[in-house]
Amino acid sequence: MNKRSAILVAGSETSVGHSICDELIRQGYKDIVRTDKLNSGLSDRTAVMNLFKKTKPEYVFMVAGRSGGIGLNRRCPADLMLDNLLVTANVMSIAQSCGVAKLLYLASSCVYPRDCPQPMRPDYLFTGPLEPTSEAYAMAKLAGITYCRACRRQYGSSFIVAIPSTPFGPRDSLDADNAHVIGSLMVKFCRAKLQGADKVTLWGTGTPRRDFIYEPDLGRACIWLMERYDGDDPVNITGTEPISIAQLAEKISSIAEFRGQIVFDHSYPDGAPLKCLDGSKLFSTGWRPAWDFEDALRATFEEVRQCLTC
Repeated sequence: MNKRSAILVAGSETSVGHSICDELIRQGYKDIVRTDKLNSGLSDRTAVMNLFKKTKPEYVFMVAGRSGGIGLNRRCPADLMLDNLLVTANVMSIAQSCGVAKLLYLASSCVYPRDCPQPMRPDYLFTGPLEPTSEAYAMAKLAGITYCRACRRQYGSSFIVAIPSTPFGPRDSLDADNAHVIGSLMVKFCRAKLQGADKVTLWGTGTPRRDFIYEPDLGRACIWLMERYDGDDPVNITGTEPISIAQLAEKISSIAEFRGQIVFDHSYPDGAPLKCLDGSKLFSTGWRPAWDFEDALRATFEEVRQCLTC
């Protein structure tokens, strides 16, 4: 990419999309095409085709599609799957037919099998059953990965895939029942602190372990790969060592200065017992996260606190 390339961020309205746009601007890219104002959304094929004809993007970051935590995946699996299938089919097939120079498709760590060997590597994809709580969403993401591979094989398209660990950041959802885990925990502890509650109840047992990626670092990594990588295999993006949900809750409780009790409700599902991505391929290119995990948690919590108190 050069600084005047037309760059489409499909999904610029998402928290990850915002981070990619912010980083592109910071790095001096001038022609950034956003989809925030696309009234009919990327599930409307005619609207997507018109967007491509009007803006003529050379590079595409495909980060669109609804996503969320266990709560949203339990309540709306069909909606999540259909939305992701539609936007993926529209954006990626039209990008291919328009002959874009390169496309990066952002998948999700839930595409790995539930009982995947750890740390998870791309060669473990499609080797076992998925985690049931996110199976529908994961199947849509796997379809996107497969389509990228098919376009590379059939058309020689420069379509690449990145798989991030669980993202978090200042623009995550403030809906505690739908957000990813860190966003959900932050909202719950912040509200408990503001309301003077003596207890916070969290889903599951607290024993599952996850690694995470701060969204500004994820945005940097996506641009790094767009500029430097053009291989068939997906590339994992991770920024932390794995941590248990109980340990994470303790960290966020401390940041929130919440002094009450933390209770885990075992009647709710845990999700996969362990998800830890092998980031060695990305690290071998020289990329490293810029943010310390604790600093990123504090920065995110401050944004959540301001939003909930304004």
